[in-house]
Amino acid sequence: MLSLLSIFLFSCTTAPVYSPPVGPRAGPEPTKEGIIMRIEADQRVARIGDRIQFVATLQNGGGMDVRVPVRPVLLYVWVYSNGRKDQVLVTLSEKTYYSREQTIIVKPGQQVKWVEEIDTRWFPFAGITEFQALWIPPENTNSDLEGFVTGQISSNRFGVQMKSR
Repeated sequence: MLSLLSIFLFSCTTAPVYSPPVGPRAGPEPTKEGIIMRIEADQRVARIGDRIQFVATLQNGGGMDVRVPVRPVLLYVWVYSNGRKDQVLVTLSEKTYYSREQTIIVKPGQQVKWVEEIDTRWFPFAGITEFQALWIPPENTNSDLEGFVTGQISSNRFGVQMKSR
């Protein structure tokens, strides 16, 4: 009887659920050009309905200058505490003509920062929500400008404890 009770108790337990930590986590490896992107939030605990400000920092850890837009389109994605995924709706271009004034050169060791806000008023779940920024640079069609970053760049992940209103 005792063995049947122990089997019943063990069969009713559930596997541990992944719960991301609050705050920054390690990010992906640098790109082939040595580019690293990190995000930080202005708050680690927020109420549903708050606006959370993220700062994305792009650092040139490579040995050559890279050209980036002054204001790139970053795609913010997140995973709610129940595992459901969501994202900000943005339009991503495959090709863009950049003028010299629309770009900056990031030298080795330098970094640039971009600020974005995520409005959480429609978030359906309290708990830790894990955010990540993605940048998929469009192909530059201006042949006078060289050294653009290519390929998708992913940031680290950042967990924010979301509380109900």
